Amino acid sequence: MPLAHPSKLATSSKNVFGFDIGSTKLVVSFQKAGETRVQDVMTWLGQDSSSHNNSGASVPSAIYLASKFPIDLQWGRKAEMEQKQKGFDRSRYFSSWKPGLEEGGPYHEKFREFADRFDLKVEGIAHEFMLMVLKYMFFDKGAFFRDMDIANTMLVIAKPPAWKQKSYKPLKDAALKLGFKPNNILFASEPESALREVLIQKATEPLHLDSFKVCSIMH
Repeated sequence: MPLAHPSKLATSSKNVFGFDIGSTKLVVSFQKAGETRVQDVMTWLGQDSSSHNNSGASVPSAIYLASKFPIDLQWGRKAEMEQKQKGFDRSRYFSSWKPGLEEGGPYHEKFREFADRFDLKVEGIAHEFMLMVLKYMFFDKGAFFRDMDIANTMLVIAKPPAWKQKSYKPLKDAALKLGFKPNNILFASEPESALREVLIQKATEPLHLDSFKVCSIMH
């Protein structure tokens, strides 16, 4: 059997999106159905086409709670820009929330204290973050993937290997709420993802989303 081209992935009948929600950065790569190339989303909320600097395809995963009734959670560069605003409230800013989803982990107590300060739940904050990211990508006015068939789109989200289902359930529930099919929402351990990266070389073509306007869901 001939080997697959080393710089491309095998084609898929589905659109596949890979999410790496890190402690400080979010990166999303995708492969459209029937294609072999993998692309990275390069422009995110609060970032214009000239502000990439050294950030590459990543966007900060930090959050800023502007208000809680109703909940107004700024994310990405919007959250970072809040630090430059007059009246910035440091107690409403949290930069490393993902590790805090693991109960018993070293960051869980800090994240829980942050949530308790505003009578919120850590699961609720994670759920809201994922909702906003997916809405920005697929559902908001001007979203680049707005015309993509959600029923034929798979989300693969990287997770720490020790995480129990309860830890990542808020992320899955957010995708389900927006209409993604249960069998199209997968979670892959980070070591497994790293191994696949070595075994299958990725042909990455950056995607700059600077030819249209996107609207934030937070105003």
